[in-house]
Amino acid sequence: MEALVDQYSYLSTFEGVLNHVVWDLEKDLFTLSKAYQNFMLKNGDIVMIGLKEAGVIPELDEKAASIPRDFKQGLMRYFQLMREKELLRETELEAQAMSFIWLNLGFFVSRSVYGDRITKLDTDAFLLHSVSTFARGLKP
Repeated sequence: MEALVDQYSYLSTFEGVLNHVVWDLEKDLFTLSKAYQNFMLKNGDIVMIGLKEAGVIPELDEKAASIPRDFKQGLMRYFQLMREKELLRETELEAQAMSFIWLNLGFFVSRSVYGDRITKLDTDAFLLHSVSTFARGLKP
């Protein structure tokens, strides 16, 4: 089971994106969101099984939780560097990283469970508007 979690980890995808940022908050976050949605769409079935089975095997839960936790840490490092470059206002970095993750996870889960019954916005339209609003709130 742990090997399966490792196989379907999205960390290498996001580490690649985080290693090639352009230091434009909106562009970087859109790129991250697009990569997240593409990964989740490609691996959606296994992700949804993992969400449904959470709590069954505590050791597996810890392994699975390490993926979003590590992603959160990467986002926080990116936000810290943006703040040091004076491209991000003073804010609680962990809260912002979690809000960004939940924005993306929420859209994925909504689409996976309900299709387009909640929103007819396609993925790109949702990401363009949501990421733009999110980024504007973080700019100095």
